[in-house]
Amino acid sequence: MIIKENYKLHYSKKFFPNVHMLIFRIFFSKFSKFSKNLKNKKILDLGCGLSGNFSFFKYLKMKAYGVEISADITNLIKKRLKQKNNIRIGTNDNIPFVANFFDFIVCIHSIYYIDKDKTLDDNFKEVRRVMKKNGYLFFSLPKLNVKHIKFKKIEGHHYKVKNDLYNIRNGSKFGLFKQKKDLISFCSKYFKIIDVGYMDYELDNLSEFHWWVICKK
Repeated sequence: MIIKENYKLHYSKKFFPNVHMLIFRIFFSKFSKFSKNLKNKKILDLGCGLSGNFSFFKYLKMKAYGVEISADITNLIKKRLKQKNNIRIGTNDNIPFVANFFDFIVCIHSIYYIDKDKTLDDNFKEVRRVMKKNGYLFFSLPKLNVKHIKFKKIEGHHYKVKNDLYNIRNGSKFGLFKQKKDLISFCSKYFKIIDVGYMDYELDNLSEFHWWVICKK
């Protein structure tokens, strides 16, 4: 896949690890119900990139694991973040862990990537498979009006990226939703919906228009 090479080049550039703001607040804020009793809980960062989430999860005394799409990328992660056996090669529809393994799964801008002959249902079935009963899933996915990507509808809730401002995801297949109710209807097939929110901002050519969802198995 071309996207593997594109992301390898993207991640090979100078990188400053950081914890995503919302993930930090979910697991650290005193106002969050998820910030207690985290010691030794297993958490998967699916599509982990080169983020700084692992250091944060380690601080919380959680057992962190990551999945990325190629050996080149996972080797970069192991080298830069000093992670080893807990970083594995996989995809959203093929997660290399046994069933009922994780207490938490986070998918930051990742769960909506779909392999050519797969569907978004395949992704959610696989995520559900590796989650423990009563485990939690936190994920984001872009709204159709996200500024840096233009989409072409394929069918249903599947879209093709026809123009990516960053030239990384052109031609990729995404799972997206026009309305909140459609997103909820889809996710409810696999999980109990705890909450659906969003992150919208646009400032000086920087923008983010994403849904954020909390689910429970």
